Amino acid sequence: MLSEIELLGVKHAPIETIKKNNLLGKLEKLTGVLPKDYSDFLLHFGSNINFNTMVYFKSIEPSPWADNNKLDAIEYFYGLSSTDDGYTIFEAINTYQNNFKMKLIPIGFSSGGNQICICTKGKRRGSIWFWDHEIDPIFDEGITISGLTLVAYEFKEFVAKLTVEKDNSPSKGIGGHFDF
Repeated sequence: MLSEIELLGVKHAPIETIKKNNLLGKLEKLTGVLPKDYSDFLLHFGSNINFNTMVYFKSIEPSPWADNNKLDAIEYFYGLSSTDDGYTIFEAINTYQNNFKMKLIPIGFSSGGNQICICTKGKRRGSIWFWDHEIDPIFDEGITISGLTLVAYEFKEFVAKLTVEKDNSPSKGIGGHFDF
């Protein structure tokens, strides 16, 4: 799974193993124990993961932001630490904690300020969601009511969906990081 991400052309700043372990411990005090595939990802990379090119994925259900090919984009993954302007996972959680009440945590930045999230509690624990940040996320154990689109049932399934789009067709998604 980790080598699949590296094949997409990633940029990240290596950090010391002891620092990664300490930061993961701090994170799991906030979130509870994370799914193993996702915590392994954080421990492998440590810092934010930026891509050298646009990376896309096809969700189980297309989001309102999906392009004509039903693809959404991920611009970067939040890491345990950052050496650039991007949010760390701690900053992303702090920004969106009132929206998700720790049932979901943001793990990646998508087009237009939308978020890629992982469910941390309940029957849907480990599932990956696209959040349209224009809509309040309403989510419970049984159904998704608003603002969220199911991407994958687990993190490694999400990683397997990541691809560099070969077709240069226009997309509804817009790139960039907005700092308001």
